[in-house]
Amino acid sequence: MHAELIVVGGGPAGLAAAVTAAQAGMRVALIDSGDNLGGQYFRHSQSSSEVEHPDGWEAFKDLTQQFERARDESGLTYLSRTAVWSISDINGEFVVRARKGERHPEPIELCAERLILATGAHDRALPFEGWQLPGSMTIGGAQSLLKGSGTIAGKAIVIAGTGPFLL
Repeated sequence: MHAELIVVGGGPAGLAAAVTAAQAGMRVALIDSGDNLGGQYFRHSQSSSEVEHPDGWEAFKDLTQQFERARDESGLTYLSRTAVWSISDINGEFVVRARKGERHPEPIELCAERLILATGAHDRALPFEGWQLPGSMTIGGAQSLLKGSGTIAGKAIVIAGTGPFLL
């Protein structure tokens, strides 16, 4: 597949980049490893119960609506549940190799003159005494448990540090 722009990452930054480029008339392909757009910060809950959303949720929902319109109007390509395993520069063009899901053995190859890596936020754990023991996890891990399956990480929780996940 050939596009003018490939965006890797479906969080807020990648989503905004893909929408802006598509609205400007570019052929865009967005690749994300998640089931849903939003990345780590706007991770979707598995439960249908009411969830308190982080700051910026309304802007994110508006952006996802713009994304859906861009898919309909400009043919923006969206590959969810797709893992990028190689990016090469071949003759001035980016070649992105990926694989969709766990059950699709055929590799996907995308080519474009432009590439945006919007791989998003991640935990940066600093070692401390006991950090490798059972029950010690990063805030991103605790967030994944809570938002993904409604599981609370423990009965007594200490949160320390800085970064977007603490918000």
